[in-house]
Amino acid sequence: MKPHIIFFASLLLITCKNTEPYQPPQQQKQQTAPKPIIINKAQKNLPRKVIHIYPTAGRKISLEVQVAATELQKQKGLMFRKKLPQGEGMLFVYRQEQELGFYMANCYIHLDMIFLDKNKKIVDIIRNAKPMDKTVLVPRQSSQYVIEVNGGFCKNHNIQINDLVKWR
Repeated sequence: MKPHIIFFASLLLITCKNTEPYQPPQQQKQQTAPKPIIINKAQKNLPRKVIHIYPTAGRKISLEVQVAATELQKQKGLMFRKKLPQGEGMLFVYRQEQELGFYMANCYIHLDMIFLDKNKKIVDIIRNAKPMDKTVLVPRQSSQYVIEVNGGFCKNHNIQINDLVKWR
């Protein structure tokens, strides 16, 4: 019986010894603090890639896109752009097909949003999204990739649902 009492007493001593609430070390707090985000500048230095769209009615269309792959890059997208050169756009890459929603807050130009499934087939197109609109635009189907181009691009190039897109 004595060993149990000694064990209990030492456990009580440890419990009672520290009466102040736990404070994580200062160094740990600094590591978990979020990094500041510059929100009022357009991101223009993302990696670039050439993609090809194959309309069922028409010729292959090539675009140079910036690739937004990180969460921060995807959140910022084409915000704060005053113009987007013809033949350019942005490609948003997700790990898997999922329900996505995009909005036009802080975006100054009309955009067409092209939603692709995991096989890079166009599953939906949102045409001429209105600049500065905070309404969340949701495609009809889950998507893994999204391409944003100037508003009217899809109409001008006859891009439709079920068209294929390819890149390396």
